[in-house]
Amino acid sequence: MASLTAPPPVRTGRADLQLLIDGKRYRLRRAPSCGKSSKIWRLTVLAGQPRAGQTYSVCQINTSVDCTCPDSTAQHAVCKHIRALQAVGIVNPRAKASIMTAWANLQTAPEFAQMAEAAGA
Repeated sequence: MASLTAPPPVRTGRADLQLLIDGKRYRLRRAPSCGKSSKIWRLTVLAGQPRAGQTYSVCQINTSVDCTCPDSTAQHAVCKHIRALQAVGIVNPRAKASIMTAWANLQTAPEFAQMAEAAGA
């Protein structure tokens, strides 16, 4: 059996992860987090496509996740960026978009139950 006299060389390099979401290519890179329980990912639209260079940030904090894209910020939708990162296992699939968390909290709030009763729901 052979033994090593010197440790193997350490390889350094750069990896580039790209995602294809609804036919649009994005470069995915990790951004510095703002705390122990947070993860931030940046998705940048690659050159040669509409909105090339546009960057969106997906941030997961504990069990909540948000995105800076117009669907999330203006339409209050669970966007394709969040869903894509959940699908490939980068973002916890059980994490809920903050708008969904807010909606769920509203549904269980006593005020909502009273409003529903008053409306005959």
